[in-house]
Amino acid sequence: MKFVSIILITLFLSLFSPLKEILIPKTAFAENTITFPIQITNRHVIGKNKIRVFQGDQIILLWRTDEDVELHLHGYDIKIKIVTGKAIPMLINARATGRFPVTSHGFSGEKVHTHAKGALFYIEVHPR
Repeated sequence: MKFVSIILITLFLSLFSPLKEILIPKTAFAENTITFPIQITNRHVIGKNKIRVFQGDQIILLWRTDEDVELHLHGYDIKIKIVTGKAIPMLINARATGRFPVTSHGFSGEKVHTHAKGALFYIEVHPR
């Protein structure tokens, strides 16, 4: 729902350019945002387990999962709860360069972290 709201607001404001400069701060997610859909099934990411972006990129990781989980993007200290059956966006302004793991902080309410097993996913942010 939050993701849909962002898209609708962006679309509305793109029609009114003068308002856009006033209402959307430079750090907001609007134009030039890259979206990456990511599916977790049986506690593993399906397909590629990393993305490569450049410093300054604004990205959305659009998470879907087959069981509820809390995810943590290390280095950016973003934590988000992903629920079954919904596409949940993780908004990231890729300001820091490096390789950043996304780990789970408990599937289906368990208090088990994936740190010891490695990350579910990695974000590599390269300098421009």
